[in-house]
This record gives sequence, C-alpha cells and structure tokens, in this order.
Amino acid sequence: MEKKDYHFLVVSPTNDLTKMVCKIAPEFDCSITLVRGVLDNAAEMARKSLDSHTEIIISRGGTAGYLRNNFNDIPIVSVHTTALNVLRTLLDFNRSAAPGDAAGKIVCFSFGHEIYGLQQVAQALRCGITNAVFDNFQELENKIILAKEAGAELLLGGQLIPPLAVKYGLRAKVLESEEDSVRIAFNEACNIAGTRRVLTQRNFMLQTILDSVWDGVLVTDTDNHITHMNKRAESIMNVDFSSVLGHKARDVIPNTNVESVLNSKRAEYGELQDIGNATIVTNRVPIIIDSSCWGVVCTFTEAADIKHQEMRLRKLKQTGFAAKYRLEDIVTGHGDMREIIELAAIYAKTDSTVLIQGESGTGKELFAQGIHHASARRDNPFVALNCATIPENLLESELFGYEAGAFTGARSKGKPGLFELADKGTLFLDEMGELPLSFQVKLLRILQEKEVRRVGGHSTLSIDVRIVCATNKNLSQLCASGGFREDLYYRLNILSLDIPPLRARGDDALIIGKRLLARRIHDEQQLAAIYPFMEKTFVTWPWPGNVRELQSVVERIALLFQIKDEKKRRLLLDRLFLRIKSAAPNLIADDGASGDFSLPPPAERDSLPLKTMIKRHEQQIIMRCLAECQGSHSKVAQKLGISTMSLWRKLQEMKYSESDNHPAGEADKE
Repeated sequence: MEKKDYHFLVVSPTNDLTKMVCKIAPEFDCSITLVRGVLDNAAEMARKSLDSHTEIIISRGGTAGYLRNNFNDIPIVSVHTTALNVLRTLLDFNRSAAPGDAAGKIVCFSFGHEIYGLQQVAQALRCGITNAVFDNFQELENKIILAKEAGAELLLGGQLIPPLAVKYGLRAKVLESEEDSVRIAFNEACNIAGTRRVLTQRNFMLQTILDSVWDGVLVTDTDNHITHMNKRAESIMNVDFSSVLGHKARDVIPNTNVESVLNSKRAEYGELQDIGNATIVTNRVPIIIDSSCWGVVCTFTEAADIKHQEMRLRKLKQTGFAAKYRLEDIVTGHGDMREIIELAAIYAKTDSTVLIQGESGTGKELFAQGIHHASARRDNPFVALNCATIPENLLESELFGYEAGAFTGARSKGKPGLFELADKGTLFLDEMGELPLSFQVKLLRILQEKEVRRVGGHSTLSIDVRIVCATNKNLSQLCASGGFREDLYYRLNILSLDIPPLRARGDDALIIGKRLLARRIHDEQQLAAIYPFMEKTFVTWPWPGNVRELQSVVERIALLFQIKDEKKRRLLLDRLFLRIKSAAPNLIADDGASGDFSLPPPAERDSLPLKTMIKRHEQQIIMRCLAECQGSHSKVAQKLGISTMSLWRKLQEMKYSESDNHPAGEADKE
C-alpha cells in the first residue's frame, strides 16, 4: 500500500486531549506537530508551528472555531463534543458528589453547533439539560449570566467555562474528549488531506496543459471571477495571475465581453479586441453543464502573431517546401498498415534517417510527409526530390547548390541547393535506388559530416537536415550486385518502413476507393448505386499500380456515372476492368498457368544448386495458384497455408529476381 504520510498540526487546549492524540496518532498514516494553546494563544502558537508541509490543523471546541476564523487557506478539523462525552462527565460528577449534592439544572455550552442527543442523556439521568451555543467569548459570558438567572446549577463545556463559572458563583465541569471523537477527527483529516492532494495534482496538470498552449487562455466562473490563466495570457495582458485570481474579468480587461457570453450561453469566435497597445483575436466559449453555464473559457492571440504565421506559411507554400499530408490522412482498415503508421509516428520523434521501401504507388511520400508533420521540424521546410528525374550531371548542383559563375549558364548570384533550403527541416529523397554510384559517395560524406559545399565554392556550410528516403527497389540486393554502396545503405537504413502493396492490405482498396469517390460524387443515391460494383471488383483485383492505379480507376468510374443511360453506363463499367487488365503488367507468368512443374534442361540443371531449383519450383506453385485464384492474394495465401504478408514478400523476391531478364520486370517499376 502506498504510504501517504499526511502532515497535521494539532493544537490541544487540554492535557487530556494531548495524551489522547499521542496515543491515537500512530494508528494513522500521518506525522504530527503537537502544540498547546487556547483561543488567541492557540492562533499564535499555530502560526509559529505552521510550515510548508502542514496540510490540516486539528483542534477542539472553541479553540477550533477561533482557528477557523484566523486561517482561511488551510482546513481546520474539530474534535467534536458528543452526547457520550456529556453522559460520562455527569456520571463521574454524580459519583464524586456528596449525598444530596447532585446537580439540578444543567447547561451544556458548545462552540458553533448544538450537541445532539442531550435529551436522551437527560432522560437517562433524570435531570434537566439544555444546550447553549456560542460563537465568541462575549456571547459565552452573556449566556452564562442568562443561565444563572434561569436557575442553572452546573455548567458543562470547554476550558473557558470554569473561570467564568467561578466568576458568577456557579459550579462547572470540563467536557473531556473521547478517544472515538479523536479517531473520527483524524480519519476526517486524512480524507480531506487526500482529496486536497488529488485536487492539487489535477490543478497542477491543468495549469501545465494551459501553459503549454501558445494561445492565451483565461477561465472565469459563474460569477465572472477569474479562476485560471496561462503564462501566455499573463504575457499578453501584462498581469500576474496570482494578483488577479478571483477578480472580476472586467476589472482585468475593461472592454471584455465575457459577462454577456456567460448570460447568453452563446459562443463567440474570432472577435477583435484591444488590450493595451495590442490587438488580439478572441474566442469565448461558455462552459455548459446540465443546461447551466458554469463559466467561460477565453482563448486569444495577438493579431500580429497570426499575421506572422500566415506570412511564414505563405512563404513555405510559395517555395513548395511544405508538407501537405499527416499520418492521420493515411486511410486503412488493415492491421499491418495501422502498425506501420504507429511505427512511423514513433520514428517522427527522432532525427534519425528513415528508409521507406515499397512498390510504386503505395504512398511512400505520404508517409514521408506524415513523419515530417509529426516531428519537431513540422514548422520548417519539407523539401522533396525525385532522384530518377534529375540527370547525373545536374544532381550535385541541385542538391548542393552552386556559386556565381560556377559553370556556363549558372545564375549570376548563385543558387542554394536543396540541402540548404531544407535546413532545420526534412529532405525527402525519392527513388533512392536510381542514384548513380559516382554520386553516392558524395551524398554519404554530406550525411556524415553534416556540411555542404556549393559547386564552385570554397567554404562549407553547416546544415541541420533530417533525411527521409524512399525506393521501390530492393537496396540490399542492389548492394549485393554492386549497384548501391553498402556504406550508404547502412547510413540510410537506420530506421526502416516496408509499405505493403494494395493487394496485400485486405479491403483497403475498397475503403480508399469509396473515400476517393465520395470526394467526386456528392449524390448519396449515385454512390449507393456504385458501391455494389466496387465491392464486387475492388477486393479481388490485384492492383499492380497500387493507389495510383486506384485513383485512376475511381476517376474513370466518376466520369462514367455522369452518363444518364443506365444500361449504357453499366456496359461501360463492365468493360472498364477488362481494359485495365489488358493494359496492366502481366502479374501471372504464362508458364505457371499450365500447372506443369518441370525441371530445367539437363545442361542448366547441372550448373544449378538444389536450393535454386527448389526456389523455382516454389515460384511455379505460386504462379499456378495465382492463376487458379484469379490473382486474389488472400485466397492464394489461404490455399498455400501462409500469411498474406509472406506471399507478398515471395512475390517481391520473384519480381526482383526476374527484373533483369523478364519483360514484366521493367513494367513493374512503375
């Protein structure tokens, strides 16, 4: 069990209470500071003994009441006097009294509240008992005078009673606390202290959240008093939160409209307001609970800040160096893809290089932009370059930039390279497998040294760029064949993402297709008519062009549904996939459709190891199953007893192994 170790200050007005506290306190998870004191003396002693760890003050009777009036920022728990205290005190009094000297009319004095159950005590002892409640010393003395005039013979109460009873010629008896009353007080103190700790932690968390928000935040309660404010609001309004806490909002912001929102319960957005010399844009939102308004939340920012951010975003968009997509924009219902998105979000928290691999059209740049958006570099440039589209002789000047006059046709003022333009941001290098070997060593040096030198320049520039690269080739196989440098590969492949093709992602083609189509067709009835066609074809089609092919198909479907003649439209839709299939790369090899599994010719067989022949036999089986299942990867995987992801990997290996001598290998690059 977690140890709470609450800190209590006990102010005891009597020796008996002091002894009881020392006996009972060890039963509770607390540490105590114990002092003696009565009324004003108690307040003085409490102030001397209070420290930053004190959570609750415990006392009794009038002394507790006096402390409550003098300490507003710390709870006071009282050891209450009960009817049982009165009963035991009177029994002791009667036993010690001389024969015929028992008390007649009894008045019991209590501070702040009436003692319940006195009538039952009176009936048990066959005497008369009345309760007199007082709130201060003068009231106590006045009520003692009235009690004497009414024929009182015995006064019961706290430490203040005996001296006043002597003054007015009456007998008195002090009501001592019971152990059960002390235990109840300690238990109540522990409960209050625990609740206060939870509230303190929640308030601290809330304030931390508010302070992390860039906009200013101010919160008011039902009476328009300020209850919360973050540091940004303090800065904008040039006030200290502690000095305005509990003040009316209008006293801090004279021209505020918070009170009208509180009364109308209607939110206001984008309102302009002047605070000092600054113009702010304010949102005021009422806090509605059970149809009642419990306060208002105001968020605001300086108009100058908004203008600055807009100019900055506009500049990024003008240069084209802004990421458009987030990881949340990636549409999927597939478990593997969701895991990859979660992994990408983890990668975004670091500055390490990321290598994204996958077929063309699987959304590699979408992941790259999403990683940039989820990173701490999100407010800085996202620069993308397709390495396959830049001639080798221009790659160096494009990436590293050049100085004025570096070569014929160079700009008179020179030009910054993409590494410079991406400083503090992300540089996305697509089609990484197309980089010439001669350039790879230069790129490796840049990544290691984090310095770039322009073409024709003599000095180096330090750069702070996060590299994300992508390829639809198997870089490890390229390294083995000498087409890619191993040292660069290991430098790039610190963090890796393997994006599966659309055909290996279950119903994603249908899910994404519906989402894309809904952007083009807004008629619900039309969409309902299209969906059955999509459900029939989208899941079974292998999508060799992945999402890029899917987008084209959806575009064609949207155009076909503009045809009013339903019969003609359906005929064209039926032909659509036949045309796509005839134009797509041949995913199923002809030699796999026959089902004849034959060994290579003897001359070739003698030169091939057993492992290679088994691999070829496995590929023939997969090709045959693909033909039988009409290209459905899920059915093939189920038939072969392997996972869809394993089948996809085997198909990838087949594609790369055939790319040098099979016509379909080149087509599969796109």
